[in-house]
Amino acid sequence: MKSPVVSLIEKKGTHSSVIFVQNKKEKLDVQFLKSFNPIISLFFVVGIVIDIPEAYNLTRIHHYLRIFTKNLCSLFTVFTVSSQLLWLLELPEKKVEAPFLFAFILQTSAYLTIYRSRHQIEMILKRLSHISKSLEYSTDYRKRKLIARFYCGLLYGLIVVYVFYYFYSGQRRLVKEHLKNSSFFKNILRIPGNYAMIYRDVSLCCYSLGNSLAMTSTAACFTFMCIQMKALFHHLGTQIRDLKVRDDFYRLFDAYNELVAVVNLVDDVFSYSALVIVVNCMTGLFRVIYSLVFVREICFQNDFYFCFMGFYYLIILLSVISMASETVQFGKHVQELIVSIPGSFPSHYHELKLLIKIKNVKRKVALTLWKMYAIDRSLVVSALGTFTTYGLLFATLGNVQNQEKN
Repeated sequence: MKSPVVSLIEKKGTHSSVIFVQNKKEKLDVQFLKSFNPIISLFFVVGIVIDIPEAYNLTRIHHYLRIFTKNLCSLFTVFTVSSQLLWLLELPEKKVEAPFLFAFILQTSAYLTIYRSRHQIEMILKRLSHISKSLEYSTDYRKRKLIARFYCGLLYGLIVVYVFYYFYSGQRRLVKEHLKNSSFFKNILRIPGNYAMIYRDVSLCCYSLGNSLAMTSTAACFTFMCIQMKALFHHLGTQIRDLKVRDDFYRLFDAYNELVAVVNLVDDVFSYSALVIVVNCMTGLFRVIYSLVFVREICFQNDFYFCFMGFYYLIILLSVISMASETVQFGKHVQELIVSIPGSFPSHYHELKLLIKIKNVKRKVALTLWKMYAIDRSLVVSALGTFTTYGLLFATLGNVQNQEKN
């Protein structure tokens, strides 16, 4: 029987090294693109337009809304930063307001990164769609769309409940008492304490609701891209395990190379945003845990006030880390399967080894935090270790301060 590898190498002069080239006639998996509709809609709300007609039709109204949301986001950013600077200078709890300002600046920088990379996000979605179609991968995309909608709705719902409970929290009452006696608002700005409190409430609502929109949309997009890449790696691995002599080796090798190229592109676009998400989530979780353990003098409602925010950060942190690490693990597994193919076909060993070398199959598969730290399962353990270390440190400092006061 004639070797398929030999026949393919004979065709090497006419065979394209990359089969998934974007063109107007390429076949896209429309159902996959539609499964991202909730995330694309969320991006649109924060002024990031992902122009994929197969998933989201942009009308003339959307054009005017895009201009409106873009300007609104700019005003929101200026208002929130200036307000947070004011609260940092005015309110006595500097250790609470300073992390808020730091987290918002970080998230704004991540938002700007995603905004500048919106065309690359369009490219990633289209390339994933084309790979799915080429590999004949199919799944229940309607179910995935519902999961994406539930994921985004759950996260934003937690923030809405968090804001609702804030109005009944003891921390708000303490801030209200401080603003009533604030010399800055009374003597300099000539603003009554009640109006100052309204301004505080509005600024906190804008901070919480707006900042969470940017973080939720970015985390959802990254998470569900990883879900699709993981599924494609798994499907590709199944095809490689079932590989027969007559199968087209080039098709599977090129599919793997294209999928790894998409993983690298996702890393280029989302590596900084992933770092910001992980840092903000770890900072937020530490603040929540610290408040629940040490802040007992306010009121019982304060526990609810922090718990919902804690669930929000925990869900985002686990989804981002777990999906990214699973994607990398599946990619490495497929890489090992491809490298082992020559051993399964001894008569074509040298041809297959040459093919693997030409296709550069052994290149690294990784998703990182700003190109500095590879995302893997151990990151969760590292985060827990960080919480424990700093928790013990703050607890020790708190005991020392209490002893000095006594």
